[in-house]
Amino acid sequence: MHEGREKTDIDEDRRPADDSVAQELRHDRSFKQSSNVRNHAAIEKVKLILPLHNEETNIKAVAVEAMSALKEAGYKPSILLVDDGSTDSSKDVVESLCESHPEFSYISFSRNFGKEAAIMAGLSEAGEDFDVLAYMDSDGQHSAWDLVRLIKEAEDPSIDMVCGVRTDRSYQTRFERWMTKGFYRLFHHLSGRPIDEGAGDFNVLRPKVVHALRQIPEEYPFIKGLVGWIGFRRKLVPIIIRPRRGGEPKSITRKKFTLAFGAFLSFSSWPLRVWSLVGASVALLAFLYLVVVLAETLMRGRDVPGYATIVALILFFGGVQLLSIGIVGEYIARIYDASKHRPRYIIRDRS
Repeated sequence: MHEGREKTDIDEDRRPADDSVAQELRHDRSFKQSSNVRNHAAIEKVKLILPLHNEETNIKAVAVEAMSALKEAGYKPSILLVDDGSTDSSKDVVESLCESHPEFSYISFSRNFGKEAAIMAGLSEAGEDFDVLAYMDSDGQHSAWDLVRLIKEAEDPSIDMVCGVRTDRSYQTRFERWMTKGFYRLFHHLSGRPIDEGAGDFNVLRPKVVHALRQIPEEYPFIKGLVGWIGFRRKLVPIIIRPRRGGEPKSITRKKFTLAFGAFLSFSSWPLRVWSLVGASVALLAFLYLVVVLAETLMRGRDVPGYATIVALILFFGGVQLLSIGIVGEYIARIYDASKHRPRYIIRDRS
Protein backbone atom coordinates (compact mmCIF):
# COMPACT_ATOMS: atom_id res chain seq x y z
CA MET A 1 0.00 0.00 0.00
CA HIS A 2 1.13 3.53 -0.67
CA GLU A 3 2.58 5.59 2.13
CA GLY A 4 0.71 8.70 3.19
CA ARG A 5 -2.68 7.23 2.30
CA GLU A 6 -5.69 9.12 3.62
CA LYS A 7 -7.90 7.44 6.18
CA THR A 8 -11.04 5.81 4.85
CA ASP A 9 -13.78 3.73 6.38
CA ILE A 10 -11.74 0.65 5.53
CA ASP A 11 -10.30 -0.95 8.62
CA GLU A 12 -6.66 -1.23 7.60
CA ASP A 13 -5.74 -3.15 10.75
CA ARG A 14 -8.00 -5.98 9.71
CA ARG A 15 -6.45 -6.24 6.26
CA PRO A 16 -3.89 -9.10 6.15
CA ALA A 17 -0.45 -8.69 4.69
CA ASP A 18 -0.79 -11.97 2.70
CA ASP A 19 -1.29 -11.10 -0.97
CA SER A 20 -3.70 -14.00 -1.45
CA VAL A 21 -7.25 -12.69 -1.39
CA ALA A 22 -8.63 -16.09 -0.43
CA GLN A 23 -6.42 -16.02 2.64
CA GLU A 24 -7.59 -12.45 3.37
CA LEU A 25 -11.20 -13.48 3.32
CA ARG A 26 -10.69 -16.49 5.59
CA HIS A 27 -9.11 -14.23 8.19
CA ASP A 28 -11.82 -11.56 7.95
CA ARG A 29 -14.85 -12.27 10.12
CA SER A 30 -17.12 -10.30 7.79
CA PHE A 31 -16.61 -12.81 5.00
CA LYS A 32 -17.34 -15.98 6.98
CA GLN A 33 -20.14 -18.03 5.53
CA SER A 34 -22.59 -17.73 8.36
CA SER A 35 -26.29 -17.13 8.55
CA ASN A 36 -25.81 -13.36 8.66
CA VAL A 37 -23.49 -12.97 5.67
CA ARG A 38 -26.33 -12.25 3.25
CA ASN A 39 -29.32 -11.63 5.45
CA HIS A 40 -31.43 -8.99 3.73
CA ALA A 41 -31.06 -9.31 -0.06
CA ALA A 42 -30.68 -12.26 -2.37
CA ILE A 43 -27.41 -11.83 -4.25
CA GLU A 44 -26.21 -15.20 -5.39
CA LYS A 45 -25.03 -14.94 -8.99
CA VAL A 46 -22.38 -12.34 -9.80
CA LYS A 47 -21.32 -11.47 -13.33
CA LEU A 48 -17.87 -9.84 -13.54
CA ILE A 49 -16.63 -7.98 -16.63
CA LEU A 50 -12.86 -7.67 -17.06
CA PRO A 51 -11.85 -5.49 -20.05
CA LEU A 52 -8.22 -5.94 -21.03
CA HIS A 53 -5.69 -4.74 -23.57
CA ASN A 54 -2.15 -6.16 -23.60
CA GLU A 55 -2.37 -7.52 -20.04
CA GLU A 56 -0.61 -10.85 -20.56
CA THR A 57 1.33 -10.45 -17.29
CA ASN A 58 -1.71 -9.53 -15.17
CA ILE A 59 -4.96 -10.99 -16.42
CA LYS A 60 -4.56 -14.57 -15.15
CA ALA A 61 -3.70 -13.55 -11.59
CA VAL A 62 -6.41 -10.86 -11.47
CA ALA A 63 -9.13 -13.11 -12.88
CA VAL A 64 -8.33 -16.13 -10.69
CA GLU A 65 -8.02 -13.91 -7.62
CA ALA A 66 -11.44 -12.38 -8.28
CA MET A 67 -13.04 -15.79 -8.81
CA SER A 68 -11.53 -17.16 -5.59
CA ALA A 69 -12.65 -14.13 -3.60
CA LEU A 70 -16.22 -14.33 -4.87
CA LYS A 71 -16.47 -18.04 -4.16
CA GLU A 72 -14.98 -17.57 -0.70
CA ALA A 73 -17.64 -14.95 0.03
CA GLY A 74 -20.40 -17.38 -0.90
CA TYR A 75 -21.29 -16.10 -4.38
CA LYS A 76 -21.54 -17.96 -7.68
CA PRO A 77 -19.32 -16.05 -10.09
CA SER A 78 -19.16 -16.01 -13.87
CA ILE A 79 -16.44 -13.90 -15.44
CA LEU A 80 -16.48 -12.41 -18.93
CA LEU A 81 -13.07 -11.41 -20.28
CA VAL A 82 -13.22 -8.74 -23.01
CA ASP A 83 -10.02 -8.68 -25.07
CA ASP A 84 -9.80 -5.22 -26.65
CA GLY A 85 -7.65 -6.21 -29.62
CA SER A 86 -4.52 -7.12 -27.67
CA THR A 87 -1.30 -7.44 -29.69
CA ASP A 88 0.59 -9.51 -27.10
CA SER A 89 -0.28 -13.02 -25.89
CA SER A 90 -3.25 -11.88 -23.76
CA LYS A 91 -5.72 -13.76 -25.95
CA ASP A 92 -3.79 -17.01 -25.48
CA VAL A 93 -3.87 -16.54 -21.71
CA VAL A 94 -7.61 -15.80 -21.87
CA GLU A 95 -8.32 -18.91 -23.94
CA SER A 96 -6.31 -21.02 -21.51
CA LEU A 97 -8.30 -19.65 -18.58
CA CYS A 98 -11.59 -20.45 -20.28
CA GLU A 99 -10.47 -24.00 -21.03
CA SER A 100 -9.42 -24.70 -17.44
CA HIS A 101 -12.22 -22.85 -15.60
CA PRO A 102 -15.89 -23.25 -16.56
CA GLU A 103 -16.68 -19.96 -14.81
CA PHE A 104 -14.80 -18.02 -17.50
CA SER A 105 -15.86 -16.93 -20.98
CA TYR A 106 -14.40 -14.40 -23.39
CA ILE A 107 -14.97 -12.23 -26.42
CA SER A 108 -12.14 -10.82 -28.52
CA PHE A 109 -12.30 -7.68 -30.69
CA SER A 110 -10.98 -7.52 -34.24
CA ARG A 111 -8.84 -4.53 -33.22
CA ASN A 112 -8.43 -2.06 -30.36
CA PHE A 113 -11.69 -0.11 -29.96
CA GLY A 114 -10.94 1.39 -26.52
CA LYS A 115 -11.81 0.66 -22.93
CA GLU A 116 -15.22 2.38 -23.08
CA ALA A 117 -16.26 0.15 -25.98
CA ALA A 118 -14.95 -2.93 -24.13
CA ILE A 119 -17.06 -2.16 -21.06
CA MET A 120 -20.17 -1.54 -23.18
CA ALA A 121 -19.52 -4.83 -24.99
CA GLY A 122 -19.30 -6.61 -21.65
CA LEU A 123 -22.62 -5.11 -20.57
CA SER A 124 -24.26 -6.18 -23.83
CA GLU A 125 -22.81 -9.70 -23.87
CA ALA A 126 -23.34 -10.46 -20.18
CA GLY A 127 -26.76 -12.05 -20.71
CA GLU A 128 -29.45 -12.02 -18.04
CA ASP A 129 -28.42 -14.74 -15.61
CA PHE A 130 -27.04 -12.61 -12.76
CA ASP A 131 -28.21 -10.83 -9.63
CA VAL A 132 -25.57 -8.10 -9.92
CA LEU A 133 -23.02 -7.20 -12.58
CA ALA A 134 -19.62 -5.74 -11.73
CA TYR A 135 -16.76 -4.43 -13.81
CA MET A 136 -13.23 -3.52 -12.80
CA ASP A 137 -9.75 -3.01 -14.25
CA SER A 138 -7.67 -6.03 -15.20
CA ASP A 139 -4.26 -4.61 -14.30
CA GLY A 140 -4.49 -5.44 -10.60
CA GLN A 141 -5.08 -1.89 -9.35
CA HIS A 142 -8.63 -2.82 -8.30
CA SER A 143 -8.52 -5.55 -5.68
CA ALA A 144 -10.80 -8.57 -5.38
CA TRP A 145 -11.11 -7.74 -1.66
CA ASP A 146 -12.69 -4.42 -2.55
CA LEU A 147 -14.88 -6.12 -5.17
CA VAL A 148 -16.48 -8.27 -2.50
CA ARG A 149 -16.97 -5.21 -0.28
CA LEU A 150 -18.83 -3.42 -3.07
CA ILE A 151 -21.06 -6.43 -3.72
CA LYS A 152 -21.89 -6.73 -0.04
CA GLU A 153 -22.91 -3.06 -0.02
CA ALA A 154 -25.17 -3.80 -3.00
CA GLU A 155 -27.13 -6.28 -0.87
CA ASP A 156 -29.07 -3.32 0.47
CA PRO A 157 -32.32 -3.51 -1.57
CA SER A 158 -32.62 0.29 -1.57
CA ILE A 159 -29.37 0.62 -3.58
CA ASP A 160 -29.29 0.21 -7.37
CA MET A 161 -25.57 0.62 -7.89
CA VAL A 162 -22.42 0.78 -5.79
CA CYS A 163 -19.47 2.83 -7.08
CA GLY A 164 -15.90 2.48 -5.87
CA VAL A 165 -14.22 5.85 -5.36
CA ARG A 166 -10.53 6.41 -4.77
CA THR A 167 -9.72 8.52 -1.74
CA ASP A 168 -5.97 8.66 -2.22
CA ARG A 169 -4.09 9.85 -5.31
CA SER A 170 -0.57 9.69 -3.94
CA TYR A 171 0.36 7.41 -6.85
CA GLN A 172 -0.19 10.38 -9.22
CA THR A 173 2.12 13.31 -9.82
CA ARG A 174 1.10 16.74 -8.54
CA PHE A 175 0.31 17.84 -12.09
CA GLU A 176 -1.93 14.79 -12.66
CA ARG A 177 -3.81 15.43 -9.41
CA TRP A 178 -4.31 19.08 -10.36
CA MET A 179 -5.56 18.17 -13.83
CA THR A 180 -7.91 15.48 -12.48
CA LYS A 181 -9.49 17.83 -9.95
CA GLY A 182 -9.83 20.50 -12.62
CA PHE A 183 -11.55 18.06 -14.97
CA TYR A 184 -14.17 17.05 -12.40
CA ARG A 185 -14.97 20.65 -11.52
CA LEU A 186 -15.10 21.84 -15.11
CA PHE A 187 -17.24 18.88 -16.18
CA HIS A 188 -19.71 19.66 -13.40
CA HIS A 189 -19.99 23.33 -14.36
CA LEU A 190 -20.25 22.73 -18.10
CA SER A 191 -22.55 19.71 -18.18
CA GLY A 192 -24.62 20.20 -15.02
CA ARG A 193 -24.21 16.45 -14.42
CA PRO A 194 -21.56 15.96 -11.76
CA ILE A 195 -19.23 13.00 -11.67
CA ASP A 196 -18.30 11.90 -8.19
CA GLU A 197 -14.67 12.89 -7.71
CA GLY A 198 -12.57 9.77 -7.47
CA ALA A 199 -15.11 7.59 -9.29
CA GLY A 200 -13.62 5.16 -11.76
CA ASP A 201 -14.51 2.06 -13.70
CA PHE A 202 -15.16 -0.08 -10.62
CA ASN A 203 -18.90 -0.46 -10.11
CA VAL A 204 -21.53 -3.01 -9.10
CA LEU A 205 -24.87 -2.69 -10.90
CA ARG A 206 -28.32 -4.14 -10.46
CA PRO A 207 -29.93 -5.64 -13.62
CA LYS A 208 -32.18 -2.61 -14.17
CA VAL A 209 -29.12 -0.34 -14.29
CA VAL A 210 -27.45 -2.67 -16.80
CA HIS A 211 -30.57 -2.61 -18.96
CA ALA A 212 -30.62 1.19 -18.87
CA LEU A 213 -26.99 1.40 -20.02
CA ARG A 214 -27.64 -1.08 -22.81
CA GLN A 215 -30.26 1.25 -24.27
CA ILE A 216 -27.75 4.08 -24.83
CA PRO A 217 -26.64 4.05 -28.49
CA GLU A 218 -23.92 6.71 -28.30
CA GLU A 219 -21.04 6.38 -30.73
CA TYR A 220 -18.53 7.64 -28.15
CA PRO A 221 -19.76 6.51 -24.71
CA PHE A 222 -18.16 8.06 -21.64
CA ILE A 223 -18.95 5.47 -18.98
CA LYS A 224 -18.30 7.60 -15.90
CA GLY A 225 -20.61 10.28 -17.24
CA LEU A 226 -23.32 7.82 -18.32
CA VAL A 227 -23.39 6.15 -14.91
CA GLY A 228 -24.20 9.52 -13.37
CA TRP A 229 -26.58 10.55 -16.17
CA ILE A 230 -28.92 7.55 -15.92
CA GLY A 231 -29.72 8.34 -12.29
CA PHE A 232 -30.81 5.52 -9.95
CA ARG A 233 -29.93 5.24 -6.29
CA ARG A 234 -26.27 4.68 -5.69
CA LYS A 235 -23.78 4.40 -2.88
CA LEU A 236 -20.15 5.48 -2.91
CA VAL A 237 -17.61 3.24 -1.22
CA PRO A 238 -13.95 4.22 -0.69
CA ILE A 239 -11.47 1.85 -2.32
CA ILE A 240 -7.71 1.50 -2.38
CA ILE A 241 -5.86 1.73 -5.70
CA ARG A 242 -2.95 -0.70 -5.70
CA PRO A 243 0.16 -0.56 -7.90
CA ARG A 244 -0.04 -2.40 -11.19
CA ARG A 245 0.98 -6.04 -10.94
CA GLY A 246 3.21 -5.74 -13.98
CA GLY A 247 3.67 -4.06 -17.32
CA GLU A 248 3.51 -0.39 -18.20
CA PRO A 249 0.57 1.96 -17.51
CA LYS A 250 -1.78 2.17 -20.50
CA SER A 251 -3.25 5.59 -19.70
CA ILE A 252 -0.83 8.25 -20.90
CA THR A 253 -1.33 12.00 -20.65
CA ARG A 254 -2.30 12.41 -24.33
CA LYS A 255 -5.01 9.76 -24.06
CA LYS A 256 -6.33 11.33 -20.87
CA PHE A 257 -6.66 14.71 -22.59
CA THR A 258 -8.44 13.05 -25.53
CA LEU A 259 -10.86 11.27 -23.20
CA ALA A 260 -11.54 14.45 -21.22
CA PHE A 261 -12.18 16.48 -24.38
CA GLY A 262 -14.52 13.78 -25.68
CA ALA A 263 -16.38 13.80 -22.36
CA PHE A 264 -17.02 17.53 -22.65
CA LEU A 265 -18.28 17.15 -26.21
CA SER A 266 -20.57 14.26 -25.24
CA PHE A 267 -22.22 15.95 -22.27
CA SER A 268 -22.15 19.67 -22.97
CA SER A 269 -22.84 22.19 -25.71
CA TRP A 270 -20.97 24.88 -23.76
CA PRO A 271 -17.92 24.84 -26.07
CA LEU A 272 -20.26 26.12 -28.81
CA ARG A 273 -21.91 28.67 -26.54
CA VAL A 274 -18.57 29.93 -25.25
CA TRP A 275 -17.47 30.86 -28.73
CA SER A 276 -20.75 32.64 -29.35
CA LEU A 277 -19.97 34.76 -26.27
CA VAL A 278 -16.38 35.27 -27.41
CA GLY A 279 -17.60 36.42 -30.83
CA ALA A 280 -20.10 38.85 -29.31
CA SER A 281 -17.49 40.24 -26.91
CA VAL A 282 -14.89 40.73 -29.65
CA ALA A 283 -17.48 42.41 -31.89
CA LEU A 284 -18.42 44.80 -29.07
CA LEU A 285 -14.77 45.67 -28.39
CA ALA A 286 -14.16 46.24 -32.10
CA PHE A 287 -17.18 48.56 -32.29
CA LEU A 288 -16.01 50.55 -29.26
CA TYR A 289 -12.53 50.85 -30.73
CA LEU A 290 -14.04 52.08 -34.00
CA VAL A 291 -16.02 54.76 -32.13
CA VAL A 292 -12.87 55.94 -30.36
CA VAL A 293 -10.86 56.10 -33.59
CA LEU A 294 -13.60 58.02 -35.42
CA ALA A 295 -14.03 60.45 -32.53
CA GLU A 296 -10.30 61.20 -32.40
CA THR A 297 -10.18 61.66 -36.16
CA LEU A 298 -13.15 64.07 -36.20
CA MET A 299 -12.07 66.07 -33.15
CA ARG A 300 -8.32 66.20 -33.62
CA GLY A 301 -7.93 65.47 -37.27
CA ARG A 302 -5.52 62.65 -36.52
CA ASP A 303 -5.04 59.94 -39.13
CA VAL A 304 -5.85 56.36 -38.21
CA PRO A 305 -2.64 54.62 -37.05
CA GLY A 306 -1.68 52.17 -39.65
CA TYR A 307 -0.12 49.00 -40.63
CA ALA A 308 1.04 47.24 -37.42
CA THR A 309 -2.26 47.66 -35.59
CA ILE A 310 -4.32 46.48 -38.55
CA VAL A 311 -2.16 43.40 -39.13
CA ALA A 312 -2.24 42.45 -35.43
CA LEU A 313 -6.02 42.76 -35.31
CA ILE A 314 -6.47 40.72 -38.49
CA LEU A 315 -4.26 37.92 -37.17
CA PHE A 316 -6.01 37.93 -33.80
CA PHE A 317 -9.52 37.78 -35.24
CA GLY A 318 -8.42 35.19 -37.80
CA GLY A 319 -7.08 32.95 -35.03
CA VAL A 320 -10.28 33.31 -32.99
CA GLN A 321 -12.37 32.41 -36.04
CA LEU A 322 -10.30 29.35 -36.91
CA LEU A 323 -10.40 28.11 -33.33
CA SER A 324 -14.16 28.52 -33.13
CA ILE A 325 -14.59 26.75 -36.47
CA GLY A 326 -12.46 23.91 -35.11
CA ILE A 327 -14.76 23.51 -32.10
CA VAL A 328 -17.81 23.45 -34.36
CA GLY A 329 -15.99 20.95 -36.57
CA GLU A 330 -15.53 18.54 -33.66
CA TYR A 331 -19.29 18.45 -33.11
CA ILE A 332 -19.96 18.06 -36.81
CA ALA A 333 -17.44 15.20 -37.00
CA ARG A 334 -19.30 13.38 -34.23
CA ILE A 335 -22.60 13.89 -36.03
CA TYR A 336 -20.97 12.54 -39.21
CA ASP A 337 -19.58 9.48 -37.42
CA ALA A 338 -22.95 8.79 -35.81
CA SER A 339 -24.70 9.03 -39.18
CA LYS A 340 -22.61 6.12 -40.49
CA HIS A 341 -24.26 3.77 -37.95
CA ARG A 342 -21.10 1.73 -37.57
CA PRO A 343 -20.93 -0.64 -34.59
CA ARG A 344 -18.97 0.42 -31.52
CA TYR A 345 -16.89 -2.73 -31.79
CA ILE A 346 -16.48 -5.88 -33.90
CA ILE A 347 -16.13 -9.28 -32.22
CA ARG A 348 -13.62 -11.56 -33.91
CA ASP A 349 -13.76 -14.58 -31.57
CA ARG A 350 -15.77 -15.75 -28.61
CA SER A 351 -15.75 -18.77 -26.34
